[in-house]
Amino acid sequence: MMPGLTFSNELISRDEGLHADFACLIYQMLQHKLPEEIVHDIIRGAVEVERKFICDALSCDLVGMNK
Repeated sequence: MMPGLTFSNELISRDEGLHADFACLIYQMLQHKLPEEIVHDIIRGAVEVERKFICDALSCDLVGMNK
């Protein structure tokens, strides 16, 4: 339907995947890693920020997405 938009989203998704892979590789190289509970707190906080963003950005109710 919109091949340019579809292609750009594929490139963005691929790029974000590479960022995540790189972050994991860098973290594995750390000599002093964070305690597991702190890592969990960081991830929980990030998920909450993303959830709030979606709820604020999408004014309509999408079952399973923003409610």
